Amino acid sequence: MNQPIRGSCLCGGVKFEVTGVPLTLSYCHCSRCRKVGGMANMSVRAEDFRWVQGSELVVRYEPEAPFNLVRCFCRVCGTYLGEPETHPK
Repeated sequence: MNQPIRGSCLCGGVKFEVTGVPLTLSYCHCSRCRKVGGMANMSVRAEDFRWVQGSELVVRYEPEAPFNLVRCFCRVCGTYLGEPETHPK
């Protein structure tokens, strides 16, 4: 990939960058994703993802069993930021 994919939350407080080629691209229709408006999903290698700005604004939601997918959000504007494994704990 020549140019990184850059993204941010709605308020611009959190910014991230993906530098590698996506491993998968999909659109999910599960009940959890439908609740947030349907989700376009992209999987990348951990080493190809980095927080550029505002990682301290990212909050992590870990659901109770039987659900296991972590969701991350901007604490200011509520933008869904995926499930990055590199989220600072």
